[in-house]
Amino acid sequence: MRKGRIVIMVISGLILIAFLVIFDYSNIKSRPNLGYLLGMLSAAFNILAMILSNRHERKEQAKTKKMRFQSAFN
Repeated sequence: MRKGRIVIMVISGLILIAFLVIFDYSNIKSRPNLGYLLGMLSAAFNILAMILSNRHERKEQAKTKKMRFQSAFN
């Protein structure tokens, strides 16, 4: 499952880079730029969600390993 999240992060990163290249920095408040800005935000939030999800999965795996280790000695 973690590999799938990493793939999603890479794709979102590429989309974010594409939006940064397409973005018109001379006219920030134009209507088409607002769409690009929303796209950048969604890609950034997607990357953040995948990072937090991987972190949560690692913590849960460590917790279950600890519980298995304790139950083996009880």
